[in-house]
Amino acid sequence: MPIKVRKVGGETERRTRLTRIGNKYNVEFVYNNILWSLQSSPQIVFETPALELLHAAVAPIDEQYAKQLVQNATTLEEARNAVRRAKLLNEYVVHGIGRYWFKTVNNAWSLGYDMDKPKQQGQVSSWWLDPNVDRMEIYIAKAGLAAVIKMYHNYPERLVKEATLNIR
Repeated sequence: MPIKVRKVGGETERRTRLTRIGNKYNVEFVYNNILWSLQSSPQIVFETPALELLHAAVAPIDEQYAKQLVQNATTLEEARNAVRRAKLLNEYVVHGIGRYWFKTVNNAWSLGYDMDKPKQQGQVSSWWLDPNVDRMEIYIAKAGLAAVIKMYHNYPERLVKEATLNIR
């Protein structure tokens, strides 16, 4: 997968193909490049490549969950909401893992980041400020990383419930 540098933060380019055949909807995610910036805060520069690679690694789980939700859609709006829900869960899982990882590495490697200071100065990604990412990080610390990934793959709605995520 090509890697490109961008101005701020990072992302994995993804196009969503939502199609309807008869009365059934289908969704497909097409992933392209990983983009990230070297012109941001040290914390964001450090964590972004790992997060974007993780987004790419769990892409099949994300797509599987979206397909599952879209099967129950009867309108275009319901199908779009299903895709949105799957994308949000992907963000919460990846950023919860990322935050848990970053804090663990920060402590183990004595990097010296005081995460309260970068938060106050706005030098963290917006996902660091999301309450659902807080909940996911806490759940990962409690349940374990492998259990969370397994639940994300096999029982995504159970993961939403057990991690007490607020996804509409």
